[in-house]
Amino acid sequence: MRRLSMLAGLLLIAFLAPPAYSTPFDLIYTDQMNVALCSNGCGITLAGSDFALIVNKGTTDITGAQMYGTVLTATSSSPEVGLFPFVNNPGGLDPTPIHPNEAVGSVSSGPPDNTLLLSRVLPGESFRNSSPAQFLAFTVRRTGTNTFTGDVVFDVTTTLGADVATFQMVAHVSLGDFAISFPHVARVSSVPLVTPAQVTSWGRIKTLYR
Repeated sequence: MRRLSMLAGLLLIAFLAPPAYSTPFDLIYTDQMNVALCSNGCGITLAGSDFALIVNKGTTDITGAQMYGTVLTATSSSPEVGLFPFVNNPGGLDPTPIHPNEAVGSVSSGPPDNTLLLSRVLPGESFRNSSPAQFLAFTVRRTGTNTFTGDVVFDVTTTLGADVATFQMVAHVSLGDFAISFPHVARVSSVPLVTPAQVTSWGRIKTLYR
């Protein structure tokens, strides 16, 4: 009975133990954008300026392999306009590794001007401008021919290693010549990915400890 109680305790600890923080990070990102698009399936892909800074909140470097293995996804509140975020590997201008408490991204006065991102860098953190090496970019475009105007909300996820950041970006969409600006920024912290518990049985557990 005592052995079974010990096994139960070990099993409970195994199920409740959180996954390790392999790459905790913050993102300072453009949570609002003004976008003008023509009606004929027009789109804008950022060139040169990043839409976000990544801040390493871990105790070890974020390596190139980790950074360029990052997965970004976005869903749209409107079928007429889509957002397609991605990580761009700038090759020989690679800004990695990213050191602990270092905020890195390509920042310039534009267009588009994304210097507002710097307002969310915290005391104790250092900013390194990777410009002209852009690595956090997106395409925003109309999905087919339409004349939609108004606000579109994008639900975005950024998964880096064993951590994920989820946030929203709002596009104020108008009809017109190509134009984009970033009037507001925000900051979000990553959380550990949830690791599903392995299904097992008491019989299997007992055989492991005989």
